[in-house]
Amino acid sequence: PFLCEPWSIPRQEPLIQNSTDFSITPAFTRQHTDSGWLSPHTIRYGESERGPWLLQRFEPARYRITLEDAIPVHGQETPLRSLQVWLPGMVFLGSHKDYYLWTYRTWKGVKTTLYHAPIPNVHPNGHICFGQNRPPIAAAVTIDKAWNLFWQSPFNHDLASDKSRQCPASILTLLATLHRIEADPLDTYPDDDLKRSPLTMPQIIRQLTPRTTTEH
Repeated sequence: PFLCEPWSIPRQEPLIQNSTDFSITPAFTRQHTDSGWLSPHTIRYGESERGPWLLQRFEPARYRITLEDAIPVHGQETPLRSLQVWLPGMVFLGSHKDYYLWTYRTWKGVKTTLYHAPIPNVHPNGHICFGQNRPPIAAAVTIDKAWNLFWQSPFNHDLASDKSRQCPASILTLLATLHRIEADPLDTYPDDDLKRSPLTMPQIIRQLTPRTTTEH
């Protein structure tokens, strides 16, 4: 379950903090690097002093969102603890033990405009709150496990505000209106409701790729 205290990183601080100085790189030690087989969703891979980092892209799709507490849904006699909703494309980043999530309307590579993910339990800077769950350290063989752990965990009302223009108090209110049964043909998300993230793709890449970083 997600049990997080309110938290955010000041704007002047980088997205990912470096805990130690690093002066020895594969370029100097002549170490060989093999990322292993990459997930089809992985679009970028690199290594820094914190270890491997991976950036993944997911097309718009239908997701099942499990909730800790049932919420009322129009047309349903009783509140539901499981919603099926169509969500926009996702950008998923793993670096060491930290994972981040944003969404996008149209994919344009490094020029892609990022928006706040329209789901709870994700901080304003995109940092995912796993609560009591412990995701694996990011690597080519673990990134998909972290992705699945996030979606298979129950969501709560933490970090649910300011992610919707229609329902600023809680994104769950909007998601409840988008719930559809599997037979329903709904396959779009109201993209004009998304709220833009202050972070850009170039900023994220620059923070992931200092001079001591190797990329693949």
